Amino acid sequence: MQNTTASEIFQLCDGNNNINDISTLLSKKYNQPFKETFNIVKEFINLSSLNKDIDLINTAEYKEIKVTGVSAKLS
Repeated sequence: MQNTTASEIFQLCDGNNNINDISTLLSKKYNQPFKETFNIVKEFINLSSLNKDIDLINTAEYKEIKVTGVSAKLS
């Protein structure tokens, strides 16, 4: 996946997609295995949280993230 994927992940954090939805959409778009894409998305979310680009809520269960005031549920 390319650097533009970061922007796509942020755009998909719209309150309607969970981490599985985001991973599925991107794995299909980039023709990559789901598990590999899921790991990339999860790592990106974790690093974004450490950089304070996003807020994770219920981090123990990955239930929700907030990106610039937008919530997205994670599973």
